[in-house]
Amino acid sequence: MGFLIFALLAIPIINEVMYNPAGPEGGTNSPGDRNEFLEILNRGGSPLNLSGYWISDNSEVDSLMPYGDTALLRFAPEAVINSSVIPPGGYALILDPEYVESCTLNPQPYLIPEGTVILRPQDSDIGNGLSLSDRLYLIDRSGDTVDSYPGDIEAPDGYSVERRDPDKPPEPDNWRISASGATPGAENSVSRRVAFSVIRSSLMSSPEDPQPGDDITISLSIYNEGLEPLLYGKAEAFMEDDTVPAFFESPIAPDDTAGIVIALGGLAEGYYEILIRLTARGETDSATAFVLKTVRVGLGPVLLNEIMYDDSCEWVEILNRGTKDFDLAGVTLRDMSGKTSGPAPSHVLAPGELAVFTPCPAFIAEKYGMAACADSLENLPSLNNSHEILYLLDSTGTILDKVEYRGSWGGGKGISLERFSPEVPSSVKSNWSSSTDSAGATPCRRNSISSPGSVKGILSFSENYLSLSSGKPLALYYSLPGGPSKARIIVFDSMGRRVRDLWTGESPTGKGVVLFDGKDDRGTPLPSGLYIVYFEGKTKGKLYRNKKALVIRR
Repeated sequence: MGFLIFALLAIPIINEVMYNPAGPEGGTNSPGDRNEFLEILNRGGSPLNLSGYWISDNSEVDSLMPYGDTALLRFAPEAVINSSVIPPGGYALILDPEYVESCTLNPQPYLIPEGTVILRPQDSDIGNGLSLSDRLYLIDRSGDTVDSYPGDIEAPDGYSVERRDPDKPPEPDNWRISASGATPGAENSVSRRVAFSVIRSSLMSSPEDPQPGDDITISLSIYNEGLEPLLYGKAEAFMEDDTVPAFFESPIAPDDTAGIVIALGGLAEGYYEILIRLTARGETDSATAFVLKTVRVGLGPVLLNEIMYDDSCEWVEILNRGTKDFDLAGVTLRDMSGKTSGPAPSHVLAPGELAVFTPCPAFIAEKYGMAACADSLENLPSLNNSHEILYLLDSTGTILDKVEYRGSWGGGKGISLERFSPEVPSSVKSNWSSSTDSAGATPCRRNSISSPGSVKGILSFSENYLSLSSGKPLALYYSLPGGPSKARIIVFDSMGRRVRDLWTGESPTGKGVVLFDGKDDRGTPLPSGLYIVYFEGKTKGKLYRNKKALVIRR
């Protein structure tokens, strides 16, 4: 305890340590130890002369002396050489004598501010060269240790270790990896009185799969990385022409976190890029941070369109169903186990354009003889054949699309699972089926089972007639206003006799597609002729009915 009190009262302190300069540590013209440094801060109110002071690592003790090589002024013209006196509140930088020598890699990398006093050890190195495990000591003329650095704080290549609070003892928890690489001769990047950051992993929207009219929220946590409590804060979400505020008023102590929830309310179908500005105030200052969050409501701008889950090279096809270009940069795929692919490269998809994600694009191009539209995606999750949940995520982690498929939906060995309609939710089982293409799949081409048809009115067909000889089923689309619905589809012959109870089910969006293969309830192909398709659906207590004529041809 006596040492800690002494250290608190000592005026000079070790304030920053660079033991791992950028670049290789050894070899010809490498930075090695020449770019190591030690920063001393004068916390007192009067000048401090470090002449006669010592610096020690685990094995050597070096006396400190002024840096006298004028060559240093070529790199730091405003630095102070030939002096050991640090002004009140000023900084001294202990540099290796070889810092001024020619070095091909990272020569003289630091911007040394005006007035920084430059010192050097008496021999050729700071200690015997700084390393991760070195504990450092600053020793005064009387041989007393006035301050220390604990060592064993692992910093990345080119990053220093900074003292967080100069008024606190040099215990391990008072040191941080520099937030800006290094700050020689300047205030430490981790020593701001008022500062905070957003914990990126906490940024999320709810619900996971929002639909039009749902109450949507964005939640996030902020971390107080400053030295003062945050007394008051405000979050503002800027969304198109609207601004949504949220507040937090309870003090947030240093190294503590606080959560913020922003209520966006109900939104129409679309893809929203929301800029969030966070402002917090401490006792002496205020700080601001910005974060971008996207929210997808209803069907997103890009969708999962085709899935090859059982082949020697698996892949996933993406479709831009929107009206604007969409850059796939940072997009990832995640499976139900949580395994996530690497981020996609920048690839701008025009409206209606397709792209394929795969770890083996050359294989795809060769097998299907297609134009090169496949993007290499590292660590693509291995897709399960029997049951899988596949997520398409944008660069902010927002779910753009989600498919929970089973092997019974379609696809198989060398045969892809294709989507019928981009206007029907991915969760609808009947919106997926096996590829009927002779190659077993249609990467970067229109799906073999899709058609130009779309959801028009309450009930619409993908074709005007069903050809039993083609082997391709007819897609029956339905669309009810108002969201979640229960519905059924029945097929009658021209005499009004019920021949097929085609489908009964629910839709979370009021939209769906049902496939009709031209068979009756017993599985027997119906004869050529005129048929009536009857649709009945209920949403928000209101009943909708519609019927359309259909011709079956052999």
